Amino acid sequence: MMKFSPDNRSMLFTPATSAEKFASAHRSGADVAVVDLEDAVAEAYKDSARKECRRFFTGRGAERGQAEALRINPLTTVHGLLDLLALCEFDPKPDVIVVPKVEAPRDIEIVESILSSVSYAPDLAAILETPKGLERASDIAQSSPRMRALVFGSADYSFAIGASRDWASLYAARARIVNTAYCAGIDCVDAPVFDYHDVETLAHESVLDRNMGFSGKAAIHPSQVPLINERFSPDPETIELARQIVAASEANSGNATSVGGMMIGRPFVSAAMALLRRYGSEPAEPMDTPEAIRADAQPTGK
Repeated sequence: MMKFSPDNRSMLFTPATSAEKFASAHRSGADVAVVDLEDAVAEAYKDSARKECRRFFTGRGAERGQAEALRINPLTTVHGLLDLLALCEFDPKPDVIVVPKVEAPRDIEIVESILSSVSYAPDLAAILETPKGLERASDIAQSSPRMRALVFGSADYSFAIGASRDWASLYAARARIVNTAYCAGIDCVDAPVFDYHDVETLAHESVLDRNMGFSGKAAIHPSQVPLINERFSPDPETIELARQIVAASEANSGNATSVGGMMIGRPFVSAAMALLRRYGSEPAEPMDTPEAIRADAQPTGK
């Protein structure tokens, strides 16, 4: 039985310089709506973006079933430190801080230390996108009780090691992030498909990610969110199988038994019970067809 997380299936990134797109991000259905101060913002606009992005945070994300998040700049830059200082003055504040290019637990400690000075303790997500970061993934994943997820930054990582950006070429890095996240008891989110018109690749990668054990996938356009949410939610057949596994186990006093010709032991039962606790008997909503999503793939905020 696979783990399905209802909290980090989709992580949508929106440029902090595009205030006209903020409402679309809030309406997207993404589990985590991230306003981005880093890669999406040119150097000349960092200061103005830091001021503009405050409008993104409403304090009402929970009403939408959505976490409001901010990706700051790397802590090795002046802008990263300025982002943290500015955050102390935000009202309302983000639910989640996404920290890019994390290479050591010290990066997370700096974030927590500065924000705790104003009694602000948001959840944290660390983007692993450098060889050093991947090498210390386990230490980073366990560096804080506030750590919510590891996120794979495939573009920067592939450029750093001279690899192709296709999914299979970075298989080893992905597998390491998944295993590390599960050891730490947190979620793991794979990199986005950067061509938001390419629905087929998004659908294909989402299945590969889910089958590998990723909790979710990043998105760079709202049109990608419905498909990602569908791929990372259990379908009615999965829910029904979980029910059958739990019922068969209970009928056999918790001992190993069989369901549909498959031997079922304690790990299967535990996973099935966890799935039912998270999702109950509600099936996933029907997914829009790739054609419908492609037709709706207009620039965010339009």
